[in-house]
Amino acid sequence: MIENAIGLKGELTDPLLANSGGRFVSYSPAKGCWLHVPRDTMKREVADLLLKCFSVTTKGAKQFRFSTAARVKSTIEWLQTMTADAEMDHTPAIAFANGTYLIDQGELVPHKPEHRLTYSIQGDLTLDCVECPAHLHDFIVSSFGDHYVESVQQLLRFVVDPTLPN
Repeated sequence: MIENAIGLKGELTDPLLANSGGRFVSYSPAKGCWLHVPRDTMKREVADLLLKCFSVTTKGAKQFRFSTAARVKSTIEWLQTMTADAEMDHTPAIAFANGTYLIDQGELVPHKPEHRLTYSIQGDLTLDCVECPAHLHDFIVSSFGDHYVESVQQLLRFVVDPTLPN
């Protein structure tokens, strides 16, 4: 009964939940990526659900509650078993505020949980900008010299795209 209630709650209200490397991750449509859900947060949510759904009362006095530490622990273990074990960050893409940039295809598409990204950049991607912005170029030149412009651009690309090989 507990498992059914948690499954139904997940289908009706919760964002997508998956398991990646032994950790719970939840999809954030606004960010376009999967975010880590701490185990303690999951325990509190499960305990709250068990307390709300499965407390038997008689004449206003609680007699029996399902929200015990053992039941919460077993429910978390069950959830970990039942949630999809998903391989994350296998799609060569970067989530931006205005969409997901598919690196292989060179196009900006709407966010999708299937991209399985675990990071995002909360700024818009501008595809028509092929030159280094003037203020950034001036900063690099004044700080490091003209011969470092390309190196700094490559470093920034590496920081933005953690899937880029060394």
